[in-house]
Amino acid sequence: MTRIPFAGLFAGGSLRGRLLAPIVATSVFVSAAGIALVLETMRTNYEARMRQECALLLAAVANSVQAAPSPEDLQRFVSAMGAERDVETLLIAAGTPARVIACSKRAWVGQLVSALPDRGDVRADVERVSGSGSEMAPHWESSGVFDMTRAIWIPAAGDRSGKLVPGIIMVHVRSAETEAAMFHQALDFSLVVLALIVALALIVRALIERRVLTPLAAVLRFVREREAGGAAGARATWTPDEIGALGATLGRLLEKVDEQTGEIVRARGQLFDAIEALDAGVAMYDCTGALVLFNRKYTEQWSSLHGLIVPGIRSADLAKAYAKGQHVLDTADNPSAHPPAGDFFAALSPFDARVHGRWLRIVPNRTRDGGTVILQQDITATRRIQDSLQQAEARARGLLDVIPDMLFLIDANDRFSDFRTPDVGLLFKPPHEFLGRLVAEVLPPELAALIIDG
Repeated sequence: MTRIPFAGLFAGGSLRGRLLAPIVATSVFVSAAGIALVLETMRTNYEARMRQECALLLAAVANSVQAAPSPEDLQRFVSAMGAERDVETLLIAAGTPARVIACSKRAWVGQLVSALPDRGDVRADVERVSGSGSEMAPHWESSGVFDMTRAIWIPAAGDRSGKLVPGIIMVHVRSAETEAAMFHQALDFSLVVLALIVALALIVRALIERRVLTPLAAVLRFVREREAGGAAGARATWTPDEIGALGATLGRLLEKVDEQTGEIVRARGQLFDAIEALDAGVAMYDCTGALVLFNRKYTEQWSSLHGLIVPGIRSADLAKAYAKGQHVLDTADNPSAHPPAGDFFAALSPFDARVHGRWLRIVPNRTRDGGTVILQQDITATRRIQDSLQQAEARARGLLDVIPDMLFLIDANDRFSDFRTPDVGLLFKPPHEFLGRLVAEVLPPELAALIIDG
């Protein structure tokens, strides 16, 4: 299993953190809830035990009081009961207003309940019960003292007639040993519950780590290795589950991607070879005007833009650079006939122009995605030949114009194709009657035969 540093368990952006954080939160919540439940159960059990002990004490004291003993015997009985280990206070009050007739604290005997010190809520408990005339529910003080106060009818002291007067019996009980023992028992049980929850959380974490995170890490590592240029034939060992199926599927997809990428690379290489073999400059711009593809001939034809013609540069940027530099020199001969700088990189129709001293025929072609492929053919030699022919033709026409005789040009099919005469009135027929017609159709047979056989 992969060892993960503790600090990295809850990385905010990781899958591990998103999976383990709820587990830890649930474990903490369940542990807290379990401990709280155990403590509440301990409290309930302790309260039930103290309630039972208080009820037994109250019953014993009530039986003793109703037996009408002398005040001294009653005090001795109360003192003996108050000396028990868990008894904090045992008090009997009678009369209206209530006066203490026996108490485990001898200093309180004979005092009015209303004059008692407000210690342990003794006075308040007695006053509430005397006011309601019923048994008061047990109460567990924060100090650990459990008290129970009960209203009863007791025989009047020194009265043999059986007269009963309202009385109150109150006990305060605290069992520190029982409380400590129950607390330790609850603590031990809480620790066991906590240990079980922690163990369960660790088991769940280990299962998630082994069954989910480790296979996902293998898939991610495989994809990253392939992304970094790993061997196309490299294969990983996948787990026999959905994650393993995902990894295997990704592997097959990446193999297909590798195959298609190889085909694209080969096709791109062939395309580069093809455009490099062309005796013309080639450049491809995408629909945004960014330069995508070009050959060496294109950069040679734009030698003044050396260093700027790189993939990604926009046609508008090239046009601005050309307009600030060589464009001024190229338009010097004939400014009105030279196209604007932007037409050279984003033209809509073919045109010829002189660039860097060379004549280029620029032919733009639109692609289906809105891009442009520009072909730049160097036609300097063709233009020179055309210029030479035009000059030769002009010289020939000049020579013909100074010759006084009439001249007729007859092509290989014996047709009149042209003529030259100093005076049209000397022609035997108007030009439209013989140009383009056969000699035999225009001239008499003898003269036609003489010219044809010539």
